[in-house]
Amino acid sequence: MKFSLIAVATLAIAGMASAVHPTHACTKLVSVGENDTVTSIASKAGVTVEDLLTYNHGLKIDSIPKGSLCAAASKTHAKRCLSEKKKNNKKKPSKPSKKKPSKPSKKKPSKPSTTSSKAPSNAVRHIVANCNKYETVLPSDADCTSFSKKHGIKESDLYKWNKGLHHAGDHLCDNLDTGKAYCVGVKN
Repeated sequence: MKFSLIAVATLAIAGMASAVHPTHACTKLVSVGENDTVTSIASKAGVTVEDLLTYNHGLKIDSIPKGSLCAAASKTHAKRCLSEKKKNNKKKPSKPSKKKPSKPSKKKPSKPSTTSSKAPSNAVRHIVANCNKYETVLPSDADCTSFSKKHGIKESDLYKWNKGLHHAGDHLCDNLDTGKAYCVGVKN
């Protein structure tokens, strides 16, 4: 009996480890046929084999699951449109707090936020203090490159003026969020 349990548990763990997981930002699925290969699926979807492997974590060239695979993903990895968020989050009446008033802190004051008080309410954090122009990311904005071009600035300036925006390595521009305002102009 113990051997059977161990064997079943081992198979279950191995199955989970080798499972194909499409990216959470998948925007287009392609169906997988009986005799499809990674190359034929990529061709059918109009993407490269490398992209197909990127969009489907755990996909092996020699082992293709039946069903469907992710063929496109949002480059912004946008969390949620601000309008959807507002629509879904109806304010509930708040109850008075039962917390005791806090004592004054003896800590040194922290560094002031770099985001200006004149920034819109949907502005991201860590924007340079001399920002004088903000733009909100729309669902149609694909990535930092197109967002920069759309607003007539260099991509390097977008990263420089929005310090919290990922700009290195594997996470390049993966936190450009739909519904959030970013700095696209500064005063000298």
